[in-house]
Amino acid sequence: MSQFVLPNNIYEAILSTSKVWVAKMNQEAARLVLLGFGLLLLYETPANSSCVTMENQHLNPSAPSLTIKTSEFPGEDVLPTGYNQTIVCISNFSTNNFGNHYYAQPYWMQFFFNHKVYIHDCGGGDGDSEDSKVCSFLIQNATERDSGNYTCVSYNQIACTEGIITLEFKKPSPPDFTITPPRHINVSAGSTVNLSCEATDAPTFYLHPENVEASRGEKIVFTCAVEGLPVPHITWLKNGIATVDGKAGYFQGKESATSVLKIYSVKDMHEGRYSYGSSTSSGVSKVVWISIATGAVFLFVMVISIFVVRNKCFKKANFEVNKEVRWLQFTFNSCRTSMHQFTYQ
Repeated sequence: MSQFVLPNNIYEAILSTSKVWVAKMNQEAARLVLLGFGLLLLYETPANSSCVTMENQHLNPSAPSLTIKTSEFPGEDVLPTGYNQTIVCISNFSTNNFGNHYYAQPYWMQFFFNHKVYIHDCGGGDGDSEDSKVCSFLIQNATERDSGNYTCVSYNQIACTEGIITLEFKKPSPPDFTITPPRHINVSAGSTVNLSCEATDAPTFYLHPENVEASRGEKIVFTCAVEGLPVPHITWLKNGIATVDGKAGYFQGKESATSVLKIYSVKDMHEGRYSYGSSTSSGVSKVVWISIATGAVFLFVMVISIFVVRNKCFKKANFEVNKEVRWLQFTFNSCRTSMHQFTYQ
């Protein structure tokens, strides 16, 4: 189906007429007029003047708020090729709702490439209205051809808001390699030659965690940081396996990344060899250990009173709880009884 586009002066005439009608009609009728005007522009590109821009959204309290960003590299405009990139558009309800909160809720979000090419949308149905609506567009294995302007448009029942993010994809520069010894060397037949290759721009760790000796129930925090471009991802291993019983956070900057591993309420099962490495660097830079402090833990004192009425004898004993379990024999005159010392941890 071909796109039907009205001249700009027609839009201005319709908008001007709508304002006159709005002044004379009740709120419900006014909403229908504005909604009809929005449907008239349904097949237009977001470059038209019907939507308020993200930068000027404060000027139209009836339009939904909107932000647009990339999730992998927030705040970065130049991105490396060869990676997946996700563009995230977030929209919230408008402050003006003509007396009905439903009118203010965003219900439809669209993505356009270079202002004209439709590429993705979220919602658009009667039941898709939300106070806060999120729509994402994934660029898989980005290339330089994916560079351009990405526009997100959010609609509520009254107005719309558009936001634009400009992305430039570039192939990352390879590391500079140095070879030692020189490439051209004279060797005898049967000799062994060792060549060392060093990536001078390879990712490097500059913050390392330290070994920890902890008591049961304590909290442990490991922190490491790495530099490189593209910024590498950090992986934590326990005893050589990529399964760590803890919460790992990842914080990425422009040319570096930091990973924080938190282990809550340390138990015996957490004792072991913890290592970390980068997906773009070779090997593991350092290994740290978690060791569990040993020794008796005294939690409380148990008091046991024993009464032997038949022989008219009385015995009272105090017991401290420790790691040993044994039977204790006590004799008092002609009375004999046995007591057990319990172990609690």
